[in-house]
Amino acid sequence: MDGPPNTSECKENVMNGKQSEIFRDNAENCADKAETAKDEPTRKRFKRMEVAWLALADQQDWLDGEQPPLGYNRAVSPAVSSPSGHENRT
Repeated sequence: MDGPPNTSECKENVMNGKQSEIFRDNAENCADKAETAKDEPTRKRFKRMEVAWLALADQQDWLDGEQPPLGYNRAVSPAVSSPSGHENRT
């Protein structure tokens, strides 16, 4: 089993890198552990953790203004509805 995380290394990553990249590194670590898991429940757990870290990375990129929200298409903006329920086309 690995030892405790090196906190000075973690702080350095946060200061020198993007938070989302740290999350992606964590996801990659989970993927590696899933490949060497001793049993199926453990493998599935690491795969779920990988997916969660990737979702956090995407969310952090959105919070940092580096990507639009999922499902957002800049080329086509939806019509804006007024409070009366009629569409405003600008």
